[in-house]
Amino acid sequence: MIYVVSGWQRTGTSMMMQALIAGGMDGAWDEEKDKRLADRYLRRNGTVPNEKYYEFEQKEYHEPGFPAKYAGKLIKALYGAIPKLNPSLQYRVIYMRRPQHQIVDSIVSSLGRPALGTTARPNFVAKQEKAVAWMKARPAQFLSVDEIWYQAMLDSPATVLQQLADNGWPIAIAKALAVPDKSKQRFVA
Repeated sequence: MIYVVSGWQRTGTSMMMQALIAGGMDGAWDEEKDKRLADRYLRRNGTVPNEKYYEFEQKEYHEPGFPAKYAGKLIKALYGAIPKLNPSLQYRVIYMRRPQHQIVDSIVSSLGRPALGTTARPNFVAKQEKAVAWMKARPAQFLSVDEIWYQAMLDSPATVLQQLADNGWPIAIAKALAVPDKSKQRFVA
């Protein structure tokens, strides 16, 4: 079993990773990639939007058998990496959701670059629905697919974390509750 946090960038995937790790899950990611991302964002925009990003180098997502070596661990695989996951393995997935306009605003502000949502991706919502449906249509591979909205994680983290625990996520809810911080919330209009 491999535990996966997925979704589009700026949907709270890093916050969810941080909460699950605080709740006792063993996470895997590339620390050097975290440092490079932070340095790049600091140079580009003068700010670092996340404390950690919990990602791997792109080449690792394309390695044969990925992510077999992370059995029993928690990893992050953003939206585009999900279809590339090894089909012979089993996963529990949290798919983070957030309204498109909030994602666009956050990308523009936090990452200092044009957004990937409006004209470039007019069918964004449909693509998200298709990604979730694709996983749910493969119950032997994806044992659970929990759709979690960014705002729900900030407004009712205890409810969200209990739902995840009920669906087989091995987390200590009280410890995970220390992570969601509404004061760090951006772009909710």
